Amino acid sequence: MNEANRKKIDPILMLILIAMSLTSLVAIYSAIPLINSNYTPAFILGKQIVWILLGFGIMLFMFYIGTERFELLIYISYYILLFALLLLVVQRYFELPILSKIIRMTNGSYAWYTIPGIGTIQPSEFMKVVLIIIVANVIEKHHKLFPKNTYATDFKLIIDIMKYVIPPALLIYYEPDSGVTLIILFSIAFMLLASGIKTEWFIIGACFVGIILLLVGILYLSNPEFVIDYIIGGDYKILRIMGWLKPEEYILSYGNQLYTSLLAIGSAGKFGHGLQNVPLSIAEAQTDFIFAVIGSSFGVIGSIFVVFLCFCLDLRLLYIGYRTKKSRNKYIIAGLVGILAFQQIENMGMITGLFPITGITLPLISAGGSSMLSYMVILAFVFQMYNEFEQKAEVTEVNATRVKN
Repeated sequence: MNEANRKKIDPILMLILIAMSLTSLVAIYSAIPLINSNYTPAFILGKQIVWILLGFGIMLFMFYIGTERFELLIYISYYILLFALLLLVVQRYFELPILSKIIRMTNGSYAWYTIPGIGTIQPSEFMKVVLIIIVANVIEKHHKLFPKNTYATDFKLIIDIMKYVIPPALLIYYEPDSGVTLIILFSIAFMLLASGIKTEWFIIGACFVGIILLLVGILYLSNPEFVIDYIIGGDYKILRIMGWLKPEEYILSYGNQLYTSLLAIGSAGKFGHGLQNVPLSIAEAQTDFIFAVIGSSFGVIGSIFVVFLCFCLDLRLLYIGYRTKKSRNKYIIAGLVGILAFQQIENMGMITGLFPITGITLPLISAGGSSMLSYMVILAFVFQMYNEFEQKAEVTEVNATRVKN
């Protein structure tokens, strides 16, 4: 293989991912005293190491053999995941004995499959990245058929996208998991923005959401039980908002997570309390509230470092999206950055009291195998984009040198 055809991996993006993985391990190690688990600290930390190594292995495998080989599997994966999501919702409402061994309620939600000897798998985490690739394909195909944007063609594009997005989004919402649902919708909105549809559609969309919320509010006044059970998906979401608005009033119940995380971060100072020395008990310390653990353990310096890492990741992805010439690649980058930015802002925001607690994790830092693997799958496509424009640039440079000589 000559130098021009050799695979070129993005060293900066790889360095950022390694730094985030190491940060994840240090943070999880610091959170171990707070984790309510029957497993040993070595097992908890070792499990995350395995997920990280497996994630990097899958990403590099896909990159070196070519991501185009997985295009057909994307659509197969969509329907398999859709069926898996359907079973989760069925189990929530009907509690079938045949599914009870692999699907159990965790933290009020039926969102995971328990696989003996492996752990838990969350289909919605994989669905959100599968949707990015499928929607990118839909947008690219649409623009080939309709090069000129009109209201009619824009509407057709939106309908074609929603055919793929609405079924899994509804199923995930009724697990219930409103956090991942919001992540999916936000990423699709980013992709629609990148697709070039008319700005008026976003105004129409905002008005539509406003009308829906108004109608739900009116219905709540007449039939609150129906709204809570079948539209909101449970009264715990309302209670979370109450705990967010008045954490001190609900310190022993709905506002406890926010109150303790604020105290843990606020008492840490510049350099924090140190490893495994968080002074307060924080629920879901290794997942949803990992940023609170980092802030408490390493203070302002540690928190700024994590924010800096997230900013570097997003900025590098935008750079690759800018450099790539293929429209489809740009749509994938838009969707990925939309997911990452939303999760990063929401996770850090909910821990510092800016937003209600939604159960959204911090990407590539919070513990979790499904999230880690799903992001590594789509990052393989990103590394492929970098390889393509770098190889093209190198070939152009070689040809220019030959002409000059």
